[in-house]
Amino acid sequence: MFIQQDRYKTNAQLAEKCGKSQSTIERRVKFLKGAGLITRIGAKKTGYWQVNSPV
Repeated sequence: MFIQQDRYKTNAQLAEKCGKSQSTIERRVKFLKGAGLITRIGAKKTGYWQVNSPV
C-alpha cells in the first residue's frame, strides 16, 4: 500500500503512482476512511495518513 510507504502522499501523487484518476483515488480513500482502515491526522496540507490495523 502506497500510503504505508509514504504517509504524506497527496491524492494527486497517489493517482499518478497508481495510474488511476484523482477522482478514483478520492472515492477509494473515502471508502477506506469509512471502513476505519485509514485516518487523517492533522490538517489537509500538513497532515498525514495513519493506517489502522483491521479488527
